[in-house]
Amino acid sequence: MPVWLQAGFWGWVAGSALLLGAAVGYFARVPQRLIAAIMAFGSG
Repeated sequence: MPVWLQAGFWGWVAGSALLLGAAVGYFARVPQRLIAAIMAFGSG
């Protein structure tokens, strides 16, 4: 598989995960403590 195609695929996967997370956050009630834990994990 060409490198440019592989990079495009992984970019698409990352972008779709962002959209999926935004949709879940918009339509579902997520406790603030869980949001804080996810943000703390993401920040390293």
